[in-house]
Amino acid sequence: DLVALENANNDSTPASVDTPLSSAESRVLGIMRDVLRHGDLGPDDDFFEMGGDSLLSITLMFRLDSEFGRELPAHVMDGAFTVRRLAAILESTSALRATYPTGVTVVKGGTADRPLFWLPGLESTAIQFSTLAAKMQTHRPILAIELHNLQVGPSVLESIEGTVEAVVERMRQVQPVGPYAILGYSFGGNLAVEVARQLTANNQTVELAIILDAYVPASLRRLSGLRLHSRNIARQTLRESYAYISSRMRRRLFPRSPNSLGTDPAPPLPKSDLELRIAEVTKHCIRALYAHRPNAFAGRIVLVSAIDIGFLMEVTDSSGACGWGSICKGGVDIIPMRCHHLDLLKEPHVTDLAGHINELLNAIDA
Repeated sequence: DLVALENANNDSTPASVDTPLSSAESRVLGIMRDVLRHGDLGPDDDFFEMGGDSLLSITLMFRLDSEFGRELPAHVMDGAFTVRRLAAILESTSALRATYPTGVTVVKGGTADRPLFWLPGLESTAIQFSTLAAKMQTHRPILAIELHNLQVGPSVLESIEGTVEAVVERMRQVQPVGPYAILGYSFGGNLAVEVARQLTANNQTVELAIILDAYVPASLRRLSGLRLHSRNIARQTLRESYAYISSRMRRRLFPRSPNSLGTDPAPPLPKSDLELRIAEVTKHCIRALYAHRPNAFAGRIVLVSAIDIGFLMEVTDSSGACGWGSICKGGVDIIPMRCHHLDLLKEPHVTDLAGHINELLNAIDA
């Protein structure tokens, strides 16, 4: 099995398209074609080259997890993402995860002693960052702290401080002393600031804290309700806006109505164990976020801000610092990106984002 897994990771010569597919390859191919809506996808075509992106990769991972009962590790993205390679890894009975503490996942390998710690957002996994990681030119290993794999109880997750204590514990098992480099996306950005605060409070150095489009909770509360819906509508086409509004009106007016054909809607697909874990963690973390009142952090952060939310920027923070200016006493360096929140991880913006992060890492690694 170890030989099969190594061959799946290292063999750069694609198999002939005439080679019969194994049962696992046929199952993976069907799922990948369905996710990409690409009926001509072949077993040696790369998922990302055929139109996949980091968000679709999460859907694919959930589908494969449900089909095979095995969770793909994030580091499978550090290579060709083809049907044949994924099937070989899924069929292998050897351990799929590197020897890191529970909850720490390898997104990308590296030769440097100090890693870049990655804190994903809610309802996502480390694989969501595979496209960005592939474009980053750093010798540092990129390690994600995945909350759904931390194996901590709800009482820990229902406070940001408790969650961060568990995160810092895992980080220090990997890297006992600083300086530390941290990157957090969305909810993970809130964690990253608190991680930096707790580390510095324990006399550790944080050399870089990058926050990807995360708002201080008070700013998020101002974006709730009607303002949040307005933001969603503002970034959609006319047709998408109509669908968004009408779907919510139907839910309010006809909460249990049959579909337009007069039949009961199809039952939802059963969720995989991974999806259930993520949903449970998300529920607790949302409560924790909205109850959180951040303490002052003496250091400095870099904020990558998706600024394309129109007039609602004024609702949150007219300075563009997403509320962090009053929290981070060392200051906030703002890198504006003219895109929406979710588009940060899609082309062409993900290439620009990788360039900014490469520059920041090069500055401290030179």
